[in-house]
Amino acid sequence: MKRIIIFYLAFFLSLISVPLSSIAENYPEVLFENSILPTSYSGSEVQYQGNSWIRNIRNSLPVSDSVFFTPNNALSLNYISSAQGHWHADVFYPEKYQVSRNGVLILKLYVESKTTINELPAFQLIQTDSLISEPILLEGYISDFKENTWLSIEVPISKIRGLNDNPEITAIRFLQHGMDTKEHQIYIDQIEILPSRTPSNKLTSAAVLKSVLPFERHIDVSWQLPLTPSIRYIKIYRSENNKDFQPVAIRPIFATKYSDVISEVGKTYYYKIAWLDFQYRESPYSSVKETKTKILSSDELLNMVQHANIEYYIDGMEFNSGMHQFRRARNDAIVSPKLTGIGIMALISGVNQKIIPRNVFVDRLNKISSFLTSAESIHGAFPALIDGRTGKGVFSDPYNPVVDLDGTSYLIQGLLVAKQFLNPQDPTEATIRNKITSISKAVEWNKFIQPQSPFLYTDWSVNTEFSQAKPLMGREALSTYLIAWASPNYNIPFNDSIAIVKNLSEEIHYGLPLTIGTTDDPLDSLLTAFAVFDPRDKHDKGANYYNELHNLILIKYRKSLEEGSLPDGLGSNLTVDSKGWTDPSSIVSAYPFTPHLALRNLMEVYRKYPTLFWSEYGFRTINLKENKLSLNTQGIRFGTEAIMIENGKTDLIWKLFAQDQDINRIVNALFEADSTSLN
Repeated sequence: MKRIIIFYLAFFLSLISVPLSSIAENYPEVLFENSILPTSYSGSEVQYQGNSWIRNIRNSLPVSDSVFFTPNNALSLNYISSAQGHWHADVFYPEKYQVSRNGVLILKLYVESKTTINELPAFQLIQTDSLISEPILLEGYISDFKENTWLSIEVPISKIRGLNDNPEITAIRFLQHGMDTKEHQIYIDQIEILPSRTPSNKLTSAAVLKSVLPFERHIDVSWQLPLTPSIRYIKIYRSENNKDFQPVAIRPIFATKYSDVISEVGKTYYYKIAWLDFQYRESPYSSVKETKTKILSSDELLNMVQHANIEYYIDGMEFNSGMHQFRRARNDAIVSPKLTGIGIMALISGVNQKIIPRNVFVDRLNKISSFLTSAESIHGAFPALIDGRTGKGVFSDPYNPVVDLDGTSYLIQGLLVAKQFLNPQDPTEATIRNKITSISKAVEWNKFIQPQSPFLYTDWSVNTEFSQAKPLMGREALSTYLIAWASPNYNIPFNDSIAIVKNLSEEIHYGLPLTIGTTDDPLDSLLTAFAVFDPRDKHDKGANYYNELHNLILIKYRKSLEEGSLPDGLGSNLTVDSKGWTDPSSIVSAYPFTPHLALRNLMEVYRKYPTLFWSEYGFRTINLKENKLSLNTQGIRFGTEAIMIENGKTDLIWKLFAQDQDINRIVNALFEADSTSLN
């Protein structure tokens, strides 16, 4: 236990001074750019045996924040190679990446120790089918070997034997080559696979720094990017005296800003930027902008978080469809109906808070509704992913199109809220309302239930029907059932809420009663489900829904204090689950239910640990035990946070959803009248 406490103490203290990248997304072809978290890179895995050795932190490669090619860090390979042993280190793609045989693997190498060229490691590429290429020696692609300088290594994919045609790569493996038994220290940075030909024109125009916006513990740096194909990255510099500028980050061209976490409040900082080309040559610098941070009130901090959340959905628009991109990239047109539905509600809160103009939102909603009118659907329900250019579904198995009923539900929720937000007297907005009505009424909810079963099923397909489908159950599915019960054309048989939840016996946990579900139920998905449905004064014969949510939030907090893995004094307002995950966004999203806890959590996380948790779009979710990020559902958390902050301020999203006549009819029957009245 003492060793664990020492580890966490050192880990948290390191966050006070270590600059961290806020990069949550990158080019799909980039295998490693920076580790967002300090100390080690969670996207790596190290193994060694015998007399060989490679330094690792809980089986992950360490990162260096002092030696790097691009800020803020590089992979550190500290190893010993022995004839009586072996070591290797895998660095994984966040997702598999299909490589062209005409591509070139490029990485940057820095040799710090007394290492000869033939003592450098080899590498292999690992494919999705677990096939591993033949080893390639780094020494074979270095023409001018030097120590203590960054070397660029370029290996044509066509030279790597043992790969399939157009292979899907999951990782690069660095492995032992040699048996000298010496200790070596090298650094590797910026691993990517690029086309054999990239733009080579030198950047001659100065970069354009648009604004530097100060907050309390961070400064948002924004730029104005020209349509120049030679630009690969934006490089951000910071100075405390307007003389000595240090690089603090690079960002891909689809990013619109960088949140630079700073160490002192009330201090003046200076910024400039440069464009980087594909060869990492810098353009002329932008002009310098000066700014000064300041103490923010709790209300200002809450507004700051909500604004950042909403900008995630502003910046994530896919151009052709208006929908929200599944992954951020300049030319990626794959969109997510679920993220779009949540994003519509977040954008409505943005209009209400005067973050975005109403006409901009209406234009985007018009594009979304027009796109959905002709997009691929099955019985009116949409797939999890759609091509924003063609409207065709994107499926893991193209011969077995699958319905994402959960994602469709959130899309319809967002559209129904938007319909109530729009003005029926305005011709443009009235037209959008009509399109929303057609889209929402077209979902044949009754196709996704089995006879004699009250449950809706997602992952249903024409080919396999219910054999591989999964039932939607629990409190987090309540809003989906409300829409399905309320459907004017294809409603499912009405049942009270007891039919979709598990466990109806009241139990006391940490001094508080809980009737439905368990203390292990995920808070983030539950709050997302109640983003549209106002639980206040709502109770049935199962439970009082507001009290259930209020108690569950406090139970999780009390459980974290009592059983959490953090030592005393480190994050008394943080909530850490049994697996080590800390999700500040979910606690802030609880603002309508536990406002004091939400604000205390917000202020502690932002003021004490901003380098760890803060990003351009809000708070990250981090596993403090394993030093890992949760990226798969981070966008949903941002949206839920923006919506719930708005509900806590104005009740807006709750009110708009309740104004739908069909929804209102079901809610009244479910919570106020005898449920048999609709049977």
